[in-house]
Amino acid sequence: MRDYTMGELGCQWTRLKRANVKLAHAMRRAGDKRWGTVLQCAREATVRYCPACGRAHAQGTNCCRHRLCPICQVRRSRKLAHQAIAAAQWLAAEGRLDGVRMGLVTLTQRNVPADMLPGMIDSMLAALTRMRHQRAVRRYMIGSARNIEITYNQQAGTYHPHVHIIVMLAPGAPDEMLTSAYWRDLWGDLMQLDYAPICDARELHDRDKAVCEVSKYVCKALEILEGLSDDLLPQVVAALNAALTGRRLVAYTGIWAEARRVLKQRDDDDASDSDDQDICGCGAALADAVMIWDGCEYRLK
Repeated sequence: MRDYTMGELGCQWTRLKRANVKLAHAMRRAGDKRWGTVLQCAREATVRYCPACGRAHAQGTNCCRHRLCPICQVRRSRKLAHQAIAAAQWLAAEGRLDGVRMGLVTLTQRNVPADMLPGMIDSMLAALTRMRHQRAVRRYMIGSARNIEITYNQQAGTYHPHVHIIVMLAPGAPDEMLTSAYWRDLWGDLMQLDYAPICDARELHDRDKAVCEVSKYVCKALEILEGLSDDLLPQVVAALNAALTGRRLVAYTGIWAEARRVLKQRDDDDASDSDDQDICGCGAALADAVMIWDGCEYRLK
């Protein structure tokens, strides 16, 4: 959410673009026809910067919007964070957050191999739907934002899908709803697990930090792309594509969903995070420049 200098922005985007190129090549080897679209992602990017203080951030660019693209994930993350803060500010101005407690809940289960990953995500989505009909959840959880994140364990060759939920609890909600034991028991029942899953719940006192948690990536693409060998990467990319395609991994309920409707916020399929600001925080007028990918790094046009 911070502004970068031109040099910092170029270095950050160069790292992301190199991972993007690696992803495109892995998709090509895996037989995914979308590899060409991914390869063209962000070949040019408009940068809005301040000539006085040097702060800069990327504006418009041609995004591929692929869920595994690290460039699109970073831009999507920024957009979701901006939207979450705006929604929280609207709710606060309307008095809808008075006395509301917020918590970060993480729900997990055991790792699974690639062939079981799509079915596990289906089970998790079904469990999340059933969760909304639980008596205590229906009564006290007045709003939420959740996403499903996937990580890869290279040593075991398994995948770890898990859920992050920002919960908004109404005044009078029992304290146990912000304990790990409560969510462990609930998640184990909803998932029909024959073991006690590892779950975590903690209260969030910093509202801005809390709402920005929803902007976490659906999977740590940059970490996966930079950490895997070229031989292993195609099969991991294929497994993640099969698990993510056609699934809504980010969702909102209650007053959070209501705030998004009022503010006309779009879902996370559009990775645009640009704004119409013309004046820097230091008071100077912003200027535009274009960064071009030359195959090794970004340079100014």
